[in-house]
Amino acid sequence: SPDLDAIYVTGANELHAEHVVMAADHKKQIIVEKPIALSLAECDAMLAAVNRSGVRLLAGHTHAFDVPNKAMAELVLSGRYGPLVMMNSWYFTDWLRRPRVPDDFDAKKGGGVLFRQGPHHVGLARMVGGGLVKSVRGHTSVVSPDRPVEASYSASISFEGGAVAHLSFSGYGYFNSGALNW
Repeated sequence: SPDLDAIYVTGANELHAEHVVMAADHKKQIIVEKPIALSLAECDAMLAAVNRSGVRLLAGHTHAFDVPNKAMAELVLSGRYGPLVMMNSWYFTDWLRRPRVPDDFDAKKGGGVLFRQGPHHVGLARMVGGGLVKSVRGHTSVVSPDRPVEASYSASISFEGGAVAHLSFSGYGYFNSGALNW
């Protein structure tokens, strides 16, 4: 429609790349829900489409931009307390034990905590760490036979400025870390 200036892509994860490319080809500004894509090849296709069309692409809905998180990043990046050396972030919840739709258990469709929770966690670490990542090492686990999808991860992210972030997430539901900081 010529009446639309922007599109918010929120559909099935495996269709994000296709829909972003289609919107870019029609010269629409685009917000895409997490995960933006399921592979680097899809990300490359999306970037090529928006560059070719001259439109903007924004990854929408990340907790990195919540007001307290932005304030924390500004404080850290100001250097007021010295350089950032290391950050440690962990979160434990009942993600896998909650009611879920079938796609939540299919990694090929963007299911599991890597695609559903990881973008928030990594986005916040990148914001606080200055954004430019040098290397990433990670590990995931699938241990629940009745719900066979990645429900936990750990990652170490090294930033160009020398800082390191260690991230841990478990969605197996045996402990809720929210109880520690209410």
